[in-house]
Amino acid sequence: MIASFLGLTLGLMSSVALSAIPGLHLAAALLLLLPLVKALLGYSGAALFVMGAAGSNLYVKRLAMIYHPQAGSMDVLGMDPALRMAQAGQGPKALALSVKAATTGLLLASLLGIPLCFSMLGNTPLHTVIGIIFKWLTFPAVAAWAMVVWHSHPLAKKALVLVGGLGFVILYHPSLMGDRHQLAPLMSGFFAIPIAISLLQTQGSIPVQLMHEHTAKGDINLQFAGGLTGAITGFMAGLGASSLASFWGCALSSDEEWVELGAASETANDVMAIYLLMALGSTRSSEAALLKNLLPPGISPAVFMTLACALFASAMLGRYAVQKWQVPYVKLMRQFPRKMAVAVVLGVALVQVLLCKAWLIALMLTVAATCLGLWLRQHHLPNQVCFAALIFPVLCHATGLDWLLSRIVFPY
Repeated sequence: MIASFLGLTLGLMSSVALSAIPGLHLAAALLLLLPLVKALLGYSGAALFVMGAAGSNLYVKRLAMIYHPQAGSMDVLGMDPALRMAQAGQGPKALALSVKAATTGLLLASLLGIPLCFSMLGNTPLHTVIGIIFKWLTFPAVAAWAMVVWHSHPLAKKALVLVGGLGFVILYHPSLMGDRHQLAPLMSGFFAIPIAISLLQTQGSIPVQLMHEHTAKGDINLQFAGGLTGAITGFMAGLGASSLASFWGCALSSDEEWVELGAASETANDVMAIYLLMALGSTRSSEAALLKNLLPPGISPAVFMTLACALFASAMLGRYAVQKWQVPYVKLMRQFPRKMAVAVVLGVALVQVLLCKAWLIALMLTVAATCLGLWLRQHHLPNQVCFAALIFPVLCHATGLDWLLSRIVFPY
């Protein structure tokens, strides 16, 4: 009992602390901390540690997304709408809207996901039915995502091919397949390292914020639509909620609406991915991949409900922490120790790559992904292009083309 409580508490504290280091993905840091936590608290304590961090991060990551001290983050709509609101002094309003939308996404995913996943525990025919339905739903979803991204930038077509191809090489390289650090070159190269390097290049700062804007109401219908989108994409490995939400986002008229849609969809997607891991044993998010190694196959209904309650409780604590942490966080970002943050991000990325069994190959692929990631940011391509590194391999697997392509790319 004490180990479980400590695990949940340490997870919450880790999520809050890591939010102060933009560019450092939560799963990357947890992967390095897990061996120590598992040795101290056992498997159950480590599982609740991941749940505590993942649940609280549903809200805590909103701080970094809004008050990130970098003015170059791009979306299919141009600069990220949440960051654009912060640059206009409306960061508290953006945070209030995203917190309310995240709560809607959390509740919707729980109301839909818990009964559905609970009914799939054990060897039931529902497993097969759900697998078939969402395997075929992946194709129109990817088509919707590709249609938006394809026309978002003159270089988007070339970028999608390059990113998707390199993502396939990383995920299907014979020397890396089965390695628990297999995603390190992809996550570090396309996401973490380019963001860290750009922190040293930008002089973006956070203007004075209108703190009275925290009373924003929001649009419950839009939040519901975002939450439903995220709950659906939670079934589709590789296709993040923000990728598909971009399809709807192009029809929105304001940054506030986009912030609500994005927060609700991303939260519902992350929550549903964890529920599905417990029910099906398949990973659809980085946090779920960490949790998979800590849970026995075929968990009992009691364990499922315990972990689901832990996720919800840690999310509510994260919601409370965000409301209390906003003002200190803004002050911290104004005096942001960028060089130290960059050193931490690069250090974590390097350690993860070196922990791969074929570390030299992983290092070379990380360098290639980093160069491509920097090229994307230099030409202001939307962030959604990077998701092709995951979506293309998943699509190949769903169609059965992965076997043929892997034989062509890796003939030895």
